[in-house]
Amino acid sequence: YHSDFWFPGGGNYETGMNSSNLPNYPDLDDVLEDVYYATSIDSFKAAVKKATGLFVDRCVNIPLWSYKYWWAYSKYLAGIISSVGLDNTYTFLSAYKVDNPDTPKDESQEPIKMGTVYPPKALNILYSTWYYDYAVLDRVFDGLLKVEPYNLAEVNPWIVQDWEASTWHDPQDNITKTKVTYWIRKNVWWHAPVTGEAIRQLTAHDAEFTIWYNYAFDDSWSWGGFMNVHHTNVIDDYTLEVYFDSMSIWHVYAPTEPLLPKDEYIPLLCGASSANFYSDGTNCTSSTEYKFTGEQVIQVINAYIGGTPLVEGIDFEIFATGSPTYTHNIIHFLTNLPAGTVTIKYYTPSRDPHGYYLANLDWTKTFYSLGPYYPTNITPGVGGSAIFSCTPSFFLETPPLGEVDWKWTWTGTTKPRSGYYKIDIYDVVKVTAAYGSHGYAIPSPNWFPGADLSPPYGKIDTNDVVTICGNYGTKW
Repeated sequence: YHSDFWFPGGGNYETGMNSSNLPNYPDLDDVLEDVYYATSIDSFKAAVKKATGLFVDRCVNIPLWSYKYWWAYSKYLAGIISSVGLDNTYTFLSAYKVDNPDTPKDESQEPIKMGTVYPPKALNILYSTWYYDYAVLDRVFDGLLKVEPYNLAEVNPWIVQDWEASTWHDPQDNITKTKVTYWIRKNVWWHAPVTGEAIRQLTAHDAEFTIWYNYAFDDSWSWGGFMNVHHTNVIDDYTLEVYFDSMSIWHVYAPTEPLLPKDEYIPLLCGASSANFYSDGTNCTSSTEYKFTGEQVIQVINAYIGGTPLVEGIDFEIFATGSPTYTHNIIHFLTNLPAGTVTIKYYTPSRDPHGYYLANLDWTKTFYSLGPYYPTNITPGVGGSAIFSCTPSFFLETPPLGEVDWKWTWTGTTKPRSGYYKIDIYDVVKVTAAYGSHGYAIPSPNWFPGADLSPPYGKIDTNDVVTICGNYGTKW
């Protein structure tokens, strides 16, 4: 509801700007910023309560009704993870078909089918806005972190092996701000659409490209997660530092998805550009910063002074302006430069990203997958479908039978840490709490689909307890 997210046709169609292009609800804007830039859970809760009160007091809208909906699925689909609906990554990793006694045969190799009430409006990873779009997109595109399905206050490592939130001091405005370091797994691969071929490893360069490409389009659906990034620093191929322009406990989760493939997208979406300026040996010192181009800088290609190369992160850094222009185009020198002409070549957006698919390109050019599935065919519209196959080298092992809670266990204290999933007491508690429940007709109040792992399906009984306990202690 913040006015920053108002634009014609956008998701915030209720607050927005007045005829003078000023916020209609400036006091609501202020407290919503307190929500987003909270530095503790307590200050966050207080700001949420205040924002809710202002929302009602200003009568921003009058809700007349809300959806009530349900999910239906065959009881012969086991391994369901039902925390936030059935169509989540954990379900698609662990669900499997079991034999229906009315149609006795081995169904385990048959595809799992999911139907939606409406077809997607678009399958554009930057601009898709509703559930039916992401029923498809979430199978392909993935992010750095993943919340625990039954404890949404806890975050699991996912594409990243580990992360660390800290602070940095911005010498330009003398303010302390948030910094997050992400250590990316070394066993995550990009998979080509149609064929599923593992074409190359995901690197920190992909994550950095994702940040600045999203930053360039303030009308994109995920832009709010990237708008506070100040600058980035690639330490090595698997370590990325993200420096924010403010303090917030939420920044660690902000620029994490959807990850985009740099090498494959830049030739399709960006063009090369360059800027020249002269250093007299005194005007480009380690304290110098200035806007050197009017374009969004997505990635630096190279930089030279005379014939000597300059290294990003050592000799200079590129950072973003922040509000109100949100342009990534300011250079800050980290070392004193000699006299000479500085030339910086960089990539900048060259193609309109809007369209049913990203930049109106065919999906076969843009649907590179990090997730457990890759698309083999997409037919849009009513009656259409998206067909997926398992990626042959997904980074996570196949979950063993018995996993219910998906709680991550860390090992060690030195970052980057490692860890594992494990079938343990939490899984046993889940199944015993649901013991005796059923999911057919009117489900039992304590019905828990995730624990329905053994026949008779549709009911939690001793067989399910034995299945989980029989795998007790299994790690993966």
